[in-house]
Amino acid sequence: MGVRVRQKVKGKGNPWWVFVSHNGQRMSRSVGTKKAALSAAKEIEQHLGLGKFGIEKPKAKPTFGEYAQKWLDFVASQTRGSEPVYKKSTLEEHKCILRVHALPAFDEHEIQSVSKGDIRDFMVSKIGKLSTGRVITIKGVMSNIFNLAIEDEVIDINPTIGISKRLFSKNGKRKTIEKTEVFTEDEIDLFLNTCEKHFREFYPFFITAIRTGMRLGELLALEWGDIDFNSKYIWIGRSYRRGRITKTKTNQARQTDMSDQLVIALRDHLRVCKENALKQGRGEVSGLVFNWDQVYKGKFIRRQYRRILKKAGLRYVKFHGLRHAFCAHLLSKGISPYYVSKQAGHSSINITCDIYGTWIRGDDNRHVNALDSQHQNDPYMHPEGIQNKQLTDIVGKSMG
Repeated sequence: MGVRVRQKVKGKGNPWWVFVSHNGQRMSRSVGTKKAALSAAKEIEQHLGLGKFGIEKPKAKPTFGEYAQKWLDFVASQTRGSEPVYKKSTLEEHKCILRVHALPAFDEHEIQSVSKGDIRDFMVSKIGKLSTGRVITIKGVMSNIFNLAIEDEVIDINPTIGISKRLFSKNGKRKTIEKTEVFTEDEIDLFLNTCEKHFREFYPFFITAIRTGMRLGELLALEWGDIDFNSKYIWIGRSYRRGRITKTKTNQARQTDMSDQLVIALRDHLRVCKENALKQGRGEVSGLVFNWDQVYKGKFIRRQYRRILKKAGLRYVKFHGLRHAFCAHLLSKGISPYYVSKQAGHSSINITCDIYGTWIRGDDNRHVNALDSQHQNDPYMHPEGIQNKQLTDIVGKSMG
């Protein structure tokens, strides 16, 4: 740091200047008299020490990690009325994606320096190790961070734009569930029989999952007050995730029908719960239908699920495959996609048709006959006439 005082042109009456050199930057100002210049120089030296002169060391360019935290804080602050826009579980998922995948690769990188090539190479490194859907989700989170930097005019372009189009030919299309990914009806029966015989405690839970197609979180949040045994339906308006009760995935409540077999199973489960409550002196049964003293209930259930599959000798299909089986088998029996969509709680019937399109049963091409004109003189409108003509032809040939 240097502050000097001198005249640019020596001579009485010429102004005195203050020259400042600080952190590689230089500037000068005309002050007037020598006394005023010396006073200003002293004050400038003090201000430079406090970083107030306006030529302090240039600020470091923000890193990807800094903007990732800024974006997380922004998302967490968003509300709709008194309710947060994003669930806590969603925020935790975003944090997990950043912590496990994005930050190890880009945390200390200046956000302006991250190029499309860097993003492409990063995505390629994830393909094969993770599912396509997971890689696209990671890209989506990173894209939001770069968009925030664009809004702040820190960068001009989002380097994630267009990356997935080159890497994934089916990007933007929902995955279609193939028949090899769904348990057959015989396999479902074997699973339930094995569960009832060897894992009786979990039978009510798994038959509810299989006969309603409820998501795991919805099952774990189910309360006795949600079940109407008389009308044979279950009201679904909550979900359990990571120790908290939240709204359903689509933020919409729905009602799903119960089969007769499920009604019997849940009535038996209620009876057992009442007997246990009386033994413990708790009186009436209330609260959760499936209540295990486990911190990580989702992991606990998946562990029991694997045990049942192993005991039954069945191939492994993800727990969510039970929900797929519910939708797929209903559609294969000719049930309306609209009904299945409502039962499963899809946000749109389009989702049902996109995911389970191969399971929707068709009736060959006979429906196209409905487009034919129904002219009164057409032979097929008078079958008795056709029969009489055929009889006349037969008689004529035999007489001839």
